[in-house]
Amino acid sequence: MTLSFICSFSSCRIIRCFGRAIADVKRKKTRNPSGRPFLPQTVKRDIRNWLVVLPLVSRQTRVTMKSQHGPFGLCFNAAGRSGQEGAIKRVMRNDGDRLWMPIIYRRMTRDEALLSADIIVEAYAKPPWHEEWSLQNAISRIDELTTTPMCLAVAAFDAERPVGFAFGLPHTSVMGRGIHVAEIAIRPQHQRSGIGSRLLSKLEEDARIMGYVHIWLVSRSTGGVAEYYRSNDYQHSEKLCVYSKKLK
Repeated sequence: MTLSFICSFSSCRIIRCFGRAIADVKRKKTRNPSGRPFLPQTVKRDIRNWLVVLPLVSRQTRVTMKSQHGPFGLCFNAAGRSGQEGAIKRVMRNDGDRLWMPIIYRRMTRDEALLSADIIVEAYAKPPWHEEWSLQNAISRIDELTTTPMCLAVAAFDAERPVGFAFGLPHTSVMGRGIHVAEIAIRPQHQRSGIGSRLLSKLEEDARIMGYVHIWLVSRSTGGVAEYYRSNDYQHSEKLCVYSKKLK
């Protein structure tokens, strides 16, 4: 079992601690009934304990361990400058003998969004939408969203790659300051895994912190999409519908 660490650290203390982690992993590694090596719970607990007490750098730090069965690791956010303590933001997930990086949910920059415009192309090509987006139109859509003042963009990252995003735009009405979910899309291979619901929750949480009092969106009124939003506590409006007109 070959292990390595991909780190972005500036602290010698952190490097020494992970040297100890590697030594313990090699010493404690074992095998499951199928014969494949995996990390015992004691090793994962030890690594978590070491991470909690380490001084953190001023940016998010990712630690990835790789084996012949794929990558796995832990992510934690710096709570401040080096010397301050922080808590682990994300921990390893285990599926039998396979471990991997968890999905990270955070704000998305404009550049990250523009580089991920193909998510719209992939997502809307599948049922129930069957829409043929060109990449240029998708990029234009992202450009419209991210250049709108106070646009709130959140995304799900698998390692460094965005696999889904949601965009909220401010919309004040008689109810007060609201936010309109103008776009939400997830790559097809990552759909039906809870990512969309987590993106909505992240968007709602950030909007609440920013002082918004309600959130709304436009989508299909029937079928699986409608049931999906109802399952996330969105209510169908009985009074409003969408009107459109083609401009020639």
